[in-house]
Amino acid sequence: MDKDNLSWLQRELLENKTVNSTSITDPPSSTNPYTLPEPPPEPLPAESDLPAEPETGLYSEHGHRISRVRPLSKHSGSSVATFFNGLFATIIGIATLGASVTFSYVLSNNVQPPSSSHPTFDAAQVQLFLALSWLLFLLALAFASLGSTLLTFFKDHWKADWDG
Repeated sequence: MDKDNLSWLQRELLENKTVNSTSITDPPSSTNPYTLPEPPPEPLPAESDLPAEPETGLYSEHGHRISRVRPLSKHSGSSVATFFNGLFATIIGIATLGASVTFSYVLSNNVQPPSSSHPTFDAAQVQLFLALSWLLFLLALAFASLGSTLLTFFKDHWKADWDG
């Protein structure tokens, strides 16, 4: 068993020592008997004690010292949220207009024979294309509405994550 990978309490238990001048078997002197005492703070290394080459291992930060996550881009979280809010509103408007127009043509059943002598698509295929476009407009409307709803509820959390 490698002692470097053990927590401070596990090391103290293995060495049968005391923790914060009380026995490990004694309950801590706080009001809650189920809490453990705070671990002693580790001293911060001086700049001269830091290794020239960062240590990499299983529990390292891949050789980096990350105090916080950098923002994803140069744009702030509020500007990105405003962009997506406008994008969803635009998609909802276009999808609503397209779905209403194609729905009226699908239900009209006003099928006239094509005017050209050799049409590429017959009347049944045109009805099928209109029905598919109505379905795709409805799917766009549903996904944009879902995205707008999620953005409304999680905007503050996502802005904080975006800004780092």
